[in-house]
Amino acid sequence: MNLPLPERPGDAAPETGAGARASPSRPAVGPWVGWFLVTCVLWNSCASHADSKWSDGLLARGTYPRTPAFALAALRGAGTDDDDISRYLAYANAALGHPYQPFYVRPLEGWTGAQPEKPVDPDPDDPRQTPPVRHERPLLPYRDFSVEYPPGFFLLAVPPALLGLDLDGYRLLFSLWMALLLTAALFAALLGTVIVWGVGFSHASVLHNAAHDVRHSNGFPCH
Repeated sequence: MNLPLPERPGDAAPETGAGARASPSRPAVGPWVGWFLVTCVLWNSCASHADSKWSDGLLARGTYPRTPAFALAALRGAGTDDDDISRYLAYANAALGHPYQPFYVRPLEGWTGAQPEKPVDPDPDDPRQTPPVRHERPLLPYRDFSVEYPPGFFLLAVPPALLGLDLDGYRLLFSLWMALLLTAALFAALLGTVIVWGVGFSHASVLHNAAHDVRHSNGFPCH
């Protein structure tokens, strides 16, 4: 026969029922910290335009030093790849009436027929090597110069160009701008998932009915 053990004076019986309090749950900040490190730090850890051209030139000539420092510089330069960013900046500057790099800003006739390769020297993206073009008035996209993107593109490309930054500054600001929009889209997707699936299966009738009406109003089947 097993006898119950005597209680010691220092032992306290665990609370049960309504008296028990659940430990407060801590918000999951780890994934958001990782998201911030990737979108705002890793994506912007590449080399500047001039440094990437320097490392690329040494690699092309085969005269680069065999050192860990240059290996890191070459890796950062390989991640720069700012040709598209240069195009965005040229389009935005032309539309705003700012000085722009002329390699990308051409009428439709300038893009038809055989196209020469983008020159390496002088660098068409560097205003110190290729002087920018200045107009007395802003150019109208799709009329004064050809743009391969839909009109909504300028809603994303123009705001970072309003500060009149150079290519490296524009690339950093544009990347942070995209990270902010991507974070907002992710948050909206998570919120929508909670509304459609989490609140929809809630036992509270008010929450369930509200989610039910939202799903039906958006044509989302729930039965």
